[in-house]
Amino acid sequence: ESLFFGLPGNPVSALMCYLYYIHPVIRHLCGAAFTHHTVSGRLAQPIRNPLSRAQLFRVSLTPAGAALPEVRPLSKQASHMLTSVSDAGGFMLLDVGADLADGEMVEVYPFI
Repeated sequence: ESLFFGLPGNPVSALMCYLYYIHPVIRHLCGAAFTHHTVSGRLAQPIRNPLSRAQLFRVSLTPAGAALPEVRPLSKQASHMLTSVSDAGGFMLLDVGADLADGEMVEVYPFI
């Protein structure tokens, strides 16, 4: 038996799908727990998902001393925008219709 994973064609979409779907499976096959590492943070600005599908939204993480890190959504989220990955510290899952306010606590999947 073999596993087969298909990925989207755009580079950012392929990376995000790999990180969210495939990497945990590979880690599990190597004996690690089947979980994602997340960190909590507070939104520095409102964010919403008007699309009819969930999105993996790239964000920056800024330390805030002893407080939770500041999470700021990046402005360029298109799947061909490689700078959205190089400028990001991680990503967050935005459900369909999500409308999150400034200061709201969120879970972020850090790249490191």
